[in-house]
Amino acid sequence: METRARILLALAAALLLAAGPAFATNEGDTYAQVMQENGPPTSMLSGGDVKVMVYPAMTIKLRDGIVILIKATPAHPFTAAPPRTLPPVFPKGEFVPPDPKLPGPDQWAFLNREYAAALKRATDIINQEVPGVPVAAGMKLGDWRDGPWFHPGASTPDFLNVDIRPTQENTNYAPYDYITSDFHKGIAYPADQVAFNSNTKLLYLDRTTPKKKLTEAEMLEVNGLFHIMGKCSAMMQSLGPPPPALKPTG
Repeated sequence: METRARILLALAAALLLAAGPAFATNEGDTYAQVMQENGPPTSMLSGGDVKVMVYPAMTIKLRDGIVILIKATPAHPFTAAPPRTLPPVFPKGEFVPPDPKLPGPDQWAFLNREYAAALKRATDIINQEVPGVPVAAGMKLGDWRDGPWFHPGASTPDFLNVDIRPTQENTNYAPYDYITSDFHKGIAYPADQVAFNSNTKLLYLDRTTPKKKLTEAEMLEVNGLFHIMGKCSAMMQSLGPPPPALKPTG
């Protein structure tokens, strides 16, 4: 549970730091501000506390009346860009242990920084955006009408030993050329560029968008990053609880 809590806290920080394209509307704006700045949307979907407003140039997602996501609408139909691959940061996937001569709290802090860096990198790879195109007549289109792409919940993989390659699957998307959903009405995603992986689902930041089908190199890098996280977590537990926060001095 401690490992899962650390992951969720780090993901929350990643969401706050995520940057997006510049619009008149910004994350944190209210529904009234969105209507004032953009007028009525082309279409709008509501489910529980979530509302999705679709405009020609963007899709705006709100929760409890507050903007939490703004996504640009691709301008050119049927010109899906090839999936991009992020350059490796941990090319060898190697765990770097702290200097054993350091005091325990300093070793713990070193490991925590290494864990956070590996988690951030893995999260970036797993949540790469899938290029979308406007829905057009003639598309062999799969429509996910139950809202989010992925059901709630996720298992925590065995970071020390997991191999995410066997669990990446495209079976549900393969019969179609493009796929869409109620949350992104009017936007289609190339079916051969998306996938689901039960061993990476824990790190999905936005479950209303499909996830990129990772390349072999990307999956191998995520494996290495997960192994780093597992080794850091095990060593931090062996060192005991985290050191107390420093108190400001007068």
